Amino acid sequence: MILNLRNPRQLAFIVGIGLCFFGALLFKIDVSLEYREAGRLEVAWGDGEGQIPLTTSRDGTQFGIRCFCEGPGGVTFVADWQNGRVLKYDGSGDLVETLDVGRRRGSLDDMVLRSDGTLLVADNSTAEIVAVPSEGRPQVLWCGRSPGLLDSHIESIQAGGDGLVYVTATLLSDGEYRRSMIAVEGDAGANGPRTIAEVVMTPSGSRRYSGFQGEPPAGAVTFRASRQGGFYAAPVGGDSSSRSARPSYVRRYRRDGSLSREYKVEVRGPAEALTVAGDDRAGRLYVGISLGTPSGRVRVYDRDGTLSAELAAPYLGKERSHSYLRVDPEGVLSILEAGEHGATIRRLAPVRRRLLARR
Repeated sequence: MILNLRNPRQLAFIVGIGLCFFGALLFKIDVSLEYREAGRLEVAWGDGEGQIPLTTSRDGTQFGIRCFCEGPGGVTFVADWQNGRVLKYDGSGDLVETLDVGRRRGSLDDMVLRSDGTLLVADNSTAEIVAVPSEGRPQVLWCGRSPGLLDSHIESIQAGGDGLVYVTATLLSDGEYRRSMIAVEGDAGANGPRTIAEVVMTPSGSRRYSGFQGEPPAGAVTFRASRQGGFYAAPVGGDSSSRSARPSYVRRYRRDGSLSREYKVEVRGPAEALTVAGDDRAGRLYVGISLGTPSGRVRVYDRDGTLSAELAAPYLGKERSHSYLRVDPEGVLSILEAGEHGATIRRLAPVRRRLLARR
């Protein structure tokens, strides 16, 4: 084909190709992640139908919603610590069921819903995980107390995509302080618990660890199971040696304990604690910073470790909780907020937007 610059069509074609070429050099398409409200649940404090009583712990801390978790279709489960039960609300915010946990009163500190509809509840008054099926009586799935242990506390429970139940617990034994992630096999723990990863603090201040390769994050460490398989290890609390902005690192390990990825999380100082809420099916990681405070926020990292979104998650109430942030497999966030006479759980759904930006 012979180009004829006097031909208007051929000339327009050449100009168009040139503009596309120079445009590709000057601009790029950025994909941003935004969040829109997809629903909310408002819960009042009190002893009435569908309300949550305020409770006070031994150290004087006042609690409202001690913990909550989400189910399909906008269903929300909220622990009623005072009465040892769980309230189930539908996507419209109406109370649809009261679930008996089999306790007159228990320290219900964490919950998760399994894919088969079984609700798992951590009761720290007995250091047990109670399985509450959609039909049938509650049963003890796992107990953290055993001979030789002076104390045990369940920090969190997670239901993995592999069908296992993962428990993160702190255990005190013979002067040693252990933080462990334990896999409970099967529906009734028939194969026995299995420690996946563990960090041990000795009375001398030294640390030893097992289940993963390389040095763990500095200071105390906590764990979180990944929906992609493997687990995350993250520092607990801030670094008291630094009072300026500093990076903290969340590390992801494969099932065999080898390092898969490291996420660099910038924080402002020692008071800015990290909370690993987990990941979604797309492999995005969700990290809370200073949750439960007016400066609370959520950061979302792509599976390659780049920051893709940051959301404000301020909490202005006096009532404490163990669950300020939840994320479901589709990446929908549930954030606990304080109200004047109760609390609100806002659901935020992700929306991907493509924008033209200069290189």
